[in-house]
Amino acid sequence: MSAGGWGLVAGSALVIGGVARQRLDLSTRTIGLLTGFGAGALIAAVAYELVDEAGRLSGGNGLVGLGLIVGSILYLFATGYGGSTEEAIDVSFRSLLVTVVPEAIIIVGSLLSEHHFGPAVIMAVVVCGIPEAFVATGRLIDLGLSPRTIDLQWAGLALLCGISAAIAYAVLSRAQEHTVAIVLALAGGAVLTELTTELVPEARNLAGPLAGTAAVIGFAIVFGLVEVA
Repeated sequence: MSAGGWGLVAGSALVIGGVARQRLDLSTRTIGLLTGFGAGALIAAVAYELVDEAGRLSGGNGLVGLGLIVGSILYLFATGYGGSTEEAIDVSFRSLLVTVVPEAIIIVGSLLSEHHFGPAVIMAVVVCGIPEAFVATGRLIDLGLSPRTIDLQWAGLALLCGISAAIAYAVLSRAQEHTVAIVLALAGGAVLTELTTELVPEARNLAGPLAGTAAVIGFAIVFGLVEVA
């Protein structure tokens, strides 16, 4: 129940981002800076929480590196990258749909960690989810979806995040350490690929070089939280 609740908290960021996009008139640069900040925060969470924990559980047998690569390939396959421009127009929403479960697994990995870095990871998922949904909502509007339909989609993804976190915790808390390490690595590979193919380029496109500084700030804050935890 606790894992599911934290999953819902993280998933609620998608609802907030979707609602904000339809009701707030933010400048393009502001959106880009928020996107860069969120991307940097989640990269830090994956690097210093998920990958670190996976490496500890695997015992340094090389499975984590392989899992990251396989997770990336699975993400690209699931989102249909490489298709035509018309097929890729709603890729932001589809990429979020694909990464909701990996992000839930990241939260679970944090909750399972003996270092108890949960708050930093959950904050990273939230601050990344809001601009993710903000950008994707703009594309959904361009596709002609109604505000009600968009809100229901984000609410559904938030619920999926909560359910996924609850199920993942129930399964992984009883699994062998090597199995947990592989699952965490697969999730990390998927999320890192979404960040580097979607959010980081989008942030650069919207805010210019300042997006890089925003990403570093997000990264630094989450790393700082992990250090003091």
